[in-house]
Amino acid sequence: KAWMAQQTRPADQLLGRAAMAEGLAETDPAGAAALLTGLPADPQRAGAFRTVAGEWADRDPNGAAAWARGLPEGPGRDQALAGVLSTWGQTDPQGAAQYALGLPNGQGKNQAIAELAQQWASKDPDAAIAWLKDVPNPATRRDAIQNLMYSLGQEDPAAAAKFLDLLPPGESRMNLLGQMADNWANNDIEGAIDWVKALPEGRERNAALERMS
Repeated sequence: KAWMAQQTRPADQLLGRAAMAEGLAETDPAGAAALLTGLPADPQRAGAFRTVAGEWADRDPNGAAAWARGLPEGPGRDQALAGVLSTWGQTDPQGAAQYALGLPNGQGKNQAIAELAQQWASKDPDAAIAWLKDVPNPATRRDAIQNLMYSLGQEDPAAAAKFLDLLPPGESRMNLLGQMADNWANNDIEGAIDWVKALPEGRERNAALERMS
């Protein structure tokens, strides 16, 4: 606070508020949220919104979600919603999933659903698959699956492969399949070969073989 009081440039004052909020998030997330309320959430400061929302959701997911949803549209709101859903999904994925589907359509909803899907898939991929099948908006479902597969494919390509059938045929699916084959081959060439051999003959199988060669 003393440092902030000495700052005269608005940009430095805003930076100080964001830093204070992140520092306060673990002990007083509601107080940290109050510091962020009204703060312009450009990409440089959006991470503070995510940190605060995630810490608050660990104690009170509904309260954190209400705060995040009430923020102005933009990077801060999107990051806050993603932070809430990622944390909420660790303890109550069903409750988090129900809330996520009720968000208004847009980038914030897509990002929040993608975060939740990744969190859920790391613990129970079959449940995550079942939920994603029921996401009503095709674009939201596609974006969530693509983001999940890209992220999960870096660490566990075998788990990521389970989500491939949720994507419709096309260039996006083929590109993801190639990325998975590449990542898998780098970590487990025998497992990657077995997976590719099980794919139906055609363009997708050929694309995967090319990426592995």
